[in-house]
Amino acid sequence: MSISLIPIAAFASSMVFLGWECWKFYLGLVSRGWLPVKCVVHRAWIEEDTSSNPDGADSVSYSAKVQYTYRIGPDTYTSTRLTYQPSSSLSFRRAMKLLTGLHPGQESTAFYNPKNKNQAVLIRSVSLRNSIPLLVASFLCALTWYWSFIKRH
Repeated sequence: MSISLIPIAAFASSMVFLGWECWKFYLGLVSRGWLPVKCVVHRAWIEEDTSSNPDGADSVSYSAKVQYTYRIGPDTYTSTRLTYQPSSSLSFRRAMKLLTGLHPGQESTAFYNPKNKNQAVLIRSVSLRNSIPLLVASFLCALTWYWSFIKRH
């Protein structure tokens, strides 16, 4: 009995995707316990992401971006992590909402991981939008498992 590598590769890649989404969800949850620290916002901006649909029409979404520095003791850290919530493929309104109150030169509060001081966020939480990639990844895993190992045998 020969096993095709394509189904195995499809299943493995969907498992990696699921693992990554679970990791982001986990970090969003544990970031609620991270420690506050004063930070300075250097940049806060929205990027426009354009992609073409199969029918040739352009689809536009937006990403909320930020860059800030914070000090812990004598060390200064720079981060671009706004949140573990989805911050790309957003509506313009949602991207603006994530960046509300963040202006260059402004002092704000970041939350850093006391076990890894390089990890910090400005918004510490997860949202319902975190569950969508988890559901997609789970569906892909189940589908590739069924197609690769159940249906073919």
